[in-house]
Amino acid sequence: MCIRDRYGCTDEQRATMAELGLTLETAPKTEGVGAGKNEWEDALIKHKVMDAPLDHKKMAFMLQMKREDEEILNPENEFDDKEFDELLELEDEMDERMFQQYRESRMAELLDQQKREKFGQLFQVKQDEYVKQITEASQELGATPVFVHLYQDYIPECKLLNECWRELARRHKHIKFVCIRSTDANADFPDSALPTQLVYLNGIVADRTVGFKSHGGDPFTPDGLEWLYAQKGWCQTELEEDPFERVTMHVLAKKHNKTLRNRVGYDSEDSD
Repeated sequence: MCIRDRYGCTDEQRATMAELGLTLETAPKTEGVGAGKNEWEDALIKHKVMDAPLDHKKMAFMLQMKREDEEILNPENEFDDKEFDELLELEDEMDERMFQQYRESRMAELLDQQKREKFGQLFQVKQDEYVKQITEASQELGATPVFVHLYQDYIPECKLLNECWRELARRHKHIKFVCIRSTDANADFPDSALPTQLVYLNGIVADRTVGFKSHGGDPFTPDGLEWLYAQKGWCQTELEEDPFERVTMHVLAKKHNKTLRNRVGYDSEDSD
């Protein structure tokens, strides 16, 4: 049997109003024609002689929305009702699950790294390998550069550049470093243009340096080249300053001392 109070509300409807924080004055009322039980009550409600009945359907909907919002904002903790022994068992299961997830994630990272860092050395190529090992490889790598060195063994700068590139290849295993004898690439290639450095991006030559000689009169180094390449966006570097700055200042100092020595009356002891 449904018991109603003197306002026509059941206990459930009263509880709904209480949970919503509503009173008889603030609770939504039924509006429009049909709010009353008959036309007479509709007329009384229209002329505000009689209060409109409460809109319990609307309040039930409001309560449902309120509870759904609370579930989203304050989700229940699945561990609140667990005993201590159950929590210990769940902790072991969670630790194992988290470790498995970490292991799978780490394995995926290592496989991806291994896939990307597949070079790690200076590759020697021949004329018939040029297209596949350089042009097509660059197309596959896209924005990652392929460095190509046209060289001859008897040119000191070529030997030095190859040594520097071997070190850079070990540091940047995702970048391909290639060397090819200049006469294999072009039978008429002049020694005066050696060493020549080519940088391929997306299958085309993006940069060419002919007669890549020592920097400022002093030998170039892996660090110096890495810094130079990093400034052009070809690789990353952990260096915080240009290694060639000190070299350049050293060269300027030597030139300055040489000029002083050529002056009349210059005493070498004064330079100590």
